[in-house]
Amino acid sequence: MNELSEPLRPKDCDEIIDDRTDGPKQIYINDEPVWVYCQFGIRSSYTVIQSRGSSDEESFAKSLEEYKKPFGKPGKGNNFWLGLDNMVALTANGSYNLLIELCCGGKLIEPQLFYENFKINPGPDYILSAVAKDRPSIGLDFYNTNSQKKDINAKFATYESMSEDER
Repeated sequence: MNELSEPLRPKDCDEIIDDRTDGPKQIYINDEPVWVYCQFGIRSSYTVIQSRGSSDEESFAKSLEEYKKPFGKPGKGNNFWLGLDNMVALTANGSYNLLIELCCGGKLIEPQLFYENFKINPGPDYILSAVAKDRPSIGLDFYNTNSQKKDINAKFATYESMSEDER
C-alpha cells in the first residue's frame, strides 16, 4: 500500500475529518484503537476523557490499577473514563487544552473551566499539569485547605488513597 491509500488513523477527535457529528468515534492511541466521545465545535473539537452520566452502570469507586485502563462506555449520559495510561500517551504527543463542563439533566451549569497545556504525566504518580487561565483559584486550581494542595501538579488520587481530611 502506498501512503495515499492507507486509512487515516486519527490520534484525537480533532484529526477526524470524515464524520464530524458529535458521538462515539474510534481514535488510535499508541496505534491501538480506542473508543471515545467526540464533541465537535466550529473552531475546535473535544476528545472526551471522562464523563459522569445518570447511568450508574459503571462505578468510579475503583483502585489506581483500575483507573490505569479505560472503563465505561463513551457517550452522553454514560459513565466513561479513558484510562490514565491512554491519557498519558494522548497528551504526550501534542498541545492540549482541557475544558471541564459541569451539567446535570442535559443543562450546562456555569462556569465552564478552561485550562491550557493540559497533560497527564507518566506513572506511578500520574501528575496532572495545566495552566488555569480564565478563572484561577477555582476548579483544579482551587487550594484545598484540608489537603493543603491544589489538583494541578498533584499526583492522581483515588478515594481509597486519600486521607479523611482530603475526602
